[in-house]
Amino acid sequence: MTEASIADRGPGPHFFCIGPAKSATTWIADHLKLHRDVWLPPIQEVSYLAGEFHIYRDSEHLELRWDWWNLAKRVVRNKSLSTRRDRLFYAVARELAAMPPGTVDLDGYRRLFAPADGRLTGDISPVYARLDAERIRHAAPVLDGRPIFAIARDPVERFWSAMSMYYRYRTFGEVDYGSLETAQRLFHDPVRSPQHFLTAILDRWQGVLGEGRVKLFFFDDIAERPEATFRDIVAFIGGDYGQRLPFVRPGYNRQGGTDKAAIAPAARAWVREAFRPELEAGAARFGRHGRRWLERHGSPA
Repeated sequence: MTEASIADRGPGPHFFCIGPAKSATTWIADHLKLHRDVWLPPIQEVSYLAGEFHIYRDSEHLELRWDWWNLAKRVVRNKSLSTRRDRLFYAVARELAAMPPGTVDLDGYRRLFAPADGRLTGDISPVYARLDAERIRHAAPVLDGRPIFAIARDPVERFWSAMSMYYRYRTFGEVDYGSLETAQRLFHDPVRSPQHFLTAILDRWQGVLGEGRVKLFFFDDIAERPEATFRDIVAFIGGDYGQRLPFVRPGYNRQGGTDKAAIAPAARAWVREAFRPELEAGAARFGRHGRRWLERHGSPA
């Protein structure tokens, strides 16, 4: 991406990925950091536009950390041993985190991305998938003219991937993460449920910003042809794939192969039917990918 085209987008993030969670957003961020002309913030999921940045107040996440893992991430992200970019980010982030809960200061938010200093930068925050129309409307000034994309994933598979993550972190405590009861709890959870339904996510975002403003890439394509799909993502956000560092193959996923919850048959059957309307809507809206999702989960019980 040329400096002129970056400058044309003005201050702040140059692109947005709005998730949803468990749809390869970490994979996207990891591989973008391997591009010489990209800088991403040290908080991987900034999530500022959700109005919850106060959770970082007095947090170690707003301080330089010197353990080997954070040092390695910083060198890859900055393509340098210098801590200058991170220090600039943390200084602004601490100011914003000190503001009252729910505050969204768009000028301050733009300043979070100033350390990019001529490099392509963006906000990859899965929590944005659950923003309501009011918050999207409030964020519109920083979204204007920027590429925005989401990753479309089979909603049933995305649901079980999220459940396995909660199992690993014991999010709901010591419960049976494969049970029907826990599946129903997650499905109806008022905080998490807005991310379950991609059709509603698109309706909210495009209802405010306009039809076609959110570009869809597909999780199945990432799984089946990662390099080609990642090339398409880089081109969409205005990057140069040729600037990619060659250390890691595009198909590498550091979260692959992690522990998964053992799901009871009754839970699988209930979730499949709970998502039936979304599967049918996806088959009508998302072409061959949506039809594949519906076929994957069979006929109604």
